[in-house]
Amino acid sequence: MATATVLLTVDLRYAPAGRIPKTYLLDAAAEIGWLAAWARQTSQDPRSPQPRL
Repeated sequence: MATATVLLTVDLRYAPAGRIPKTYLLDAAAEIGWLAAWARQTSQDPRSPQPRL
């Protein structure tokens, strides 16, 4: 989770500034997806069976 957050921050900081290619904004979208999936998974009731990702 920490790695996804760091990569998202780097992508959003440097892609709009032109220091890295704009295609890294697609990577930022993927990182947001991973973080959302992780948050959704960890917010479920811990007593219910957890599906494997």
